[in-house]
Amino acid sequence: VVAVSKEGDVSGHPAFVHVGRPAAARAAYARALALLESPPLAGDTAFGTRRLRALVRERLGRMLQVLGDARGARDTLARSLALREAVLASRPGSVDARRDVAIAHFLLGDVLLEQGDAAGAAAHVAAALPVRLTLAREDTGNVMLVRGVALTLGQQARVARAAGDAGG
Repeated sequence: VVAVSKEGDVSGHPAFVHVGRPAAARAAYARALALLESPPLAGDTAFGTRRLRALVRERLGRMLQVLGDARGARDTLARSLALREAVLASRPGSVDARRDVAIAHFLLGDVLLEQGDAAGAAAHVAAALPVRLTLAREDTGNVMLVRGVALTLGQQARVARAAGDAGG
């Protein structure tokens, strides 16, 4: 599953160095998800497997967004968020699970903003930002956590601009 997901990453996912084949990336993530949702992995409730299932949905959602499937992207990212919230509920102290939920909110907010739903996007930014701020405060040396805060603040400004708040 991980190898198939990595195939998607290098084929066309915008967050990674890739070869510019977004349709191939979408297909790879769809294959990875099919593997995760088929026996024996379908019934696997291990923390890592559940996180991977949500991650593959997130990556598939991003590729649907890149390919212009707005509804598919929104629905797939919403499902990823729901899975990540369930993982977090089972391990509320997990930094990874907390970060995963914040990322899911960020990405879903991005899709909603693209679709012209500034209010929906604002709700997801409002959910992501405090989590990202807390994580960055807990591990001040982690540049990726600080980067997450910066990205979310930028998203907050884009949402405010889209909503007509010139002060951002």
